[in-house]
This record gives sequence, structure tokens and C-alpha cells, in this order.
Amino acid sequence: SLERFVALGIETHVSEFEVYDTANNNTKQADYYYRGVKAAREAGVTLITLWQMTDSQNGQDANNTSIYESPDTPKPSYETF
Repeated sequence: SLERFVALGIETHVSEFEVYDTANNNTKQADYYYRGVKAAREAGVTLITLWQMTDSQNGQDANNTSIYESPDTPKPSYETF
């Protein structure tokens, strides 16, 4: 779908992008982020906005959705960007 919007000449953005990993596996989460961002960029997406930067602040710690554990502790998924 993203490729179709881009092909129509529409500047395409992904908002509130996050990756859920209920197993709390930081290596898997980093891979999911990498593959998701790569696919969006290859489709022609020009802007990707993350939803919540830290697990400690987003209220969804069990889902391991963020690229930071806390404001000063990046996770492996941070490096994928």
C-alpha cells in the first residue's frame, strides 16, 4: 500500500511506528525495527515517527516497544537506525 501512495506522487509518512516483542527479546526487537524501517524506506516513505522513546515512560514495558530502556540507556534497536 505504501508503494502505491508513493507511486501516485503522495509524500508518504509512517506515524507512531513501534515494534511489539512480548518475549522481551532486545535482539529480535532490533531486527524487527530494522526490517520495518528498511521496508518503509524501500517503499519510498519519507518520514518515520516513533511512538514513545523509552520503555520506562510508555506504560507498555511488558511489550518492549521502545528503542530506549530509559532516557540515557539505548537498546540494540537504537543502533538499527
